[in-house]
Amino acid sequence: MPRRPAVAELDDCPMNESLSATWRVDSEGVMHHEATGLCIGACGLANPSHSFIVDPRDIEIDDSEKPLGRGTSGIVIKGVHKSSGLLLAIKSVRTEDKERRDQVMNDLRVCRLVLVGKGSLGSQGLLRAQSCEYLVRLYAAYSTPNSAFVNIAMELMDRGSLRDVTKHVPNRTWPETKATLVIWQIIQALKFLHSNHSLHRDIKPENILLCSDGHVKLADFGISKDLSSTYGICSTFVGTALYMSPERAAGEEYTYSADIWSLGVVAFELLTGTNPFSISRGFIDLYDSLCHRPEPRLNKSRFTSGACGFVTHTLARDPLQRPSASELLRNEWLAPVVSAGAQECSDELAAWLSTLK
Repeated sequence: MPRRPAVAELDDCPMNESLSATWRVDSEGVMHHEATGLCIGACGLANPSHSFIVDPRDIEIDDSEKPLGRGTSGIVIKGVHKSSGLLLAIKSVRTEDKERRDQVMNDLRVCRLVLVGKGSLGSQGLLRAQSCEYLVRLYAAYSTPNSAFVNIAMELMDRGSLRDVTKHVPNRTWPETKATLVIWQIIQALKFLHSNHSLHRDIKPENILLCSDGHVKLADFGISKDLSSTYGICSTFVGTALYMSPERAAGEEYTYSADIWSLGVVAFELLTGTNPFSISRGFIDLYDSLCHRPEPRLNKSRFTSGACGFVTHTLARDPLQRPSASELLRNEWLAPVVSAGAQECSDELAAWLSTLK
């Protein structure tokens, strides 16, 4: 029998709150975030001024469904909002320690959700992201009684991750014209995050999700960082090593350009079918590749000058030489996508995805 959890829909989560504040867990297992006043319990999520409770039957999770994904901190399984039929991906995150609880807070903070009033969407009371169509939407959060899990209900991207889709691409190498359709949408997400003083810090194929309708969205903000301070830099060492910028690998301070480097690695991998770096010989060898050896470049005899230039600019070792997300949207390689517009971009990608096995 599917279980029907009690769910509270998310209130607007401030983008500029520091996540260094203390989490407190009370005797009933409710998590309290001291800085924002957010509480996550079995009946959902609330803040001091609002508590949005929905009927426990509104979200249904089928335990018999095969998990959509697994990670070190939890799993993602399929669910449905019964009133609307909206399919959901339910991300269950273990929260035994403060670091993982802060990762949950990052998910909520970045998405900046607002309540859709009763009457809109057929009185279904769903939430929508007020922010960016290129970020995965979150609809609700709740804890599982007598466990260390917090569950986050997100929109379901039915084609899975970019890593999943690439497995079905011949030779795992994307045609340039199709790769640009993905890269352009990722840049739109980064432009939004960076303009709101947020650094993602974990751009990689597993965190880029695709839908059959051709939409591409950035997900997993668990280690994202608010950079609303005056200097806009950070120095923590987190993220996936193969997509990490040289300055981060060296333990130096970094800013938005670190995400641009990671994007460049993703672009290189889409076009060539291989990551330009390897960790098979250990991190010391990877560090040497990132910080001392020549930067990765595309073969000019195989790729257009636009693709070669895009990789050259994004994979510049000096972070000051990398373009911003806004500047990348004016890159010549992406000009055809810009001219076509967002809808045509999605339609073209959707048509191509439908040809993959």
